[in-house]
Amino acid sequence: MDGTGGTRFTHRMPAPPADAEQPLSSGVARAALAVERYVLPWAYGYQAWQRVGAGLETYRKLTAAGAHGIAFAALGKDSLIFLLMVFTGVTLLLSRAPVTLPNRLKHLIVPLAMSYYFFLYGMVDRLPDALRESLLPPGWQTPVAVAGLMLSLLGYAISIWALVHLGRSFAMLVSVRRVVASGPYAYVRHPIYLGYAIDLCGLLLTSFSPAMLILGAGFITFLVIRARMEEEMLSAADAGYREAVARTGFLLPRLSVRR
Repeated sequence: MDGTGGTRFTHRMPAPPADAEQPLSSGVARAALAVERYVLPWAYGYQAWQRVGAGLETYRKLTAAGAHGIAFAALGKDSLIFLLMVFTGVTLLLSRAPVTLPNRLKHLIVPLAMSYYFFLYGMVDRLPDALRESLLPPGWQTPVAVAGLMLSLLGYAISIWALVHLGRSFAMLVSVRRVVASGPYAYVRHPIYLGYAIDLCGLLLTSFSPAMLILGAGFITFLVIRARMEEEMLSAADAGYREAVARTGFLLPRLSVRR
């Protein structure tokens, strides 16, 4: 979980289907949390291992073709995806028990859909060539890919900074754990998601393929929907969280403080 926000929203995202509003029993919620902690980390570990082989194969093909700059950028992209998957799996395994359990079906569906996109990113290399080819002119691909790598590193650094302060409150499913207001959380309510968004921009620049553009649009949609659900749940459970909306931004710092 990521955030220190409130209940006043400046815009509305598409609402989940009506069935997603169905309440969850505590037994189902606890079973889902057990899967989150003891099953998902291994799934992320497997995908990380798969990424190692795919990344090295792509690097060898590009260097053999003489595209050394693009090969380096592609290897950097694969390394970032590998680290992100390992990072996610380890933090899920070490997360603390929630204070408030997920209580709606949407609290399970949206996070799982969002996590599914992480696995899709790891499978991009298996898609048809037409979906993986860069849309940029050949002369632009190397400098744009290098810029994308730098942007991804910045996003990853922001996510790590936020995770250090969030600690064991990180999770995939929407629930309530300890509210954090230190570090980047003093400025934005969802700094981990901000890091994800910046990292995604870097990954898009690195490949700039139709597949990455489609996956990126879907990922950002689920990211915003999930962040809004987290804010609803946290502001209902913690008065301090509701107050934080006056001094923090959603994904970017506020230019002025709301009175």
